[in-house]
Amino acid sequence: MLSKIKKTKYFWAIIAAGAILILFAGFLLPVWGTFWEECPWKDLGLTIVNYIMASLILLYLFGYLLKKVLSNKGTIQILTIVEFSLLFLIALGLVLSEIIGFVITDNPSIILGIALYIRGVVEIIKGYFYQKSVNEKHHIGWVILAILLVTGGTVLFVTNYVDKVTVLWIIIASLVLLGAVGILWGILAKPETKKEVKTTKTTKTVKKQNKIEKE
Repeated sequence: MLSKIKKTKYFWAIIAAGAILILFAGFLLPVWGTFWEECPWKDLGLTIVNYIMASLILLYLFGYLLKKVLSNKGTIQILTIVEFSLLFLIALGLVLSEIIGFVITDNPSIILGIALYIRGVVEIIKGYFYQKSVNEKHHIGWVILAILLVTGGTVLFVTNYVDKVTVLWIIIASLVLLGAVGILWGILAKPETKKEVKTTKTTKTVKKQNKIEKE
């Protein structure tokens, strides 16, 4: 798989992008204030975490849920529109909370709990309507998944298990992982120099000659 990575003269840009992601993740670490009290970016991560959560919600809405709105009909479509609208309001509230202090909720556990719970409820109702249909069947696996979503959403909503610091650490880990992948990708995408190409051809020629001699 690694050998199929396309070579490009812009490999350095890929490496640079990966390094920038890792560097940015370092700035977001919520531990700067513990050993450098006057650090100018010590609260950067917690300051922008609302914007990041809002971006992820919007990505989910327009990358996934909007397709569900357009593909479903009747009751399921109405419920999905309600789900879309509620999550959009939450995303809007996350942004406005940082701009004008208007807060709907910025608790990650409550937001994730609401998202999972509503999606689960919609899927359960969808399963009920499918079972009433003669021509269409709803796989039992989706019903089980929907029940798990409702259960997980309820637990998250009630317990406040996920806080902003946890979300921030997840974001940091994701950025570091993406950065490392970018650097590795850039290294592997580096084109061979003329000297390396010549050496490779020579090696292949020698191996071919040795194989002929053995035969």
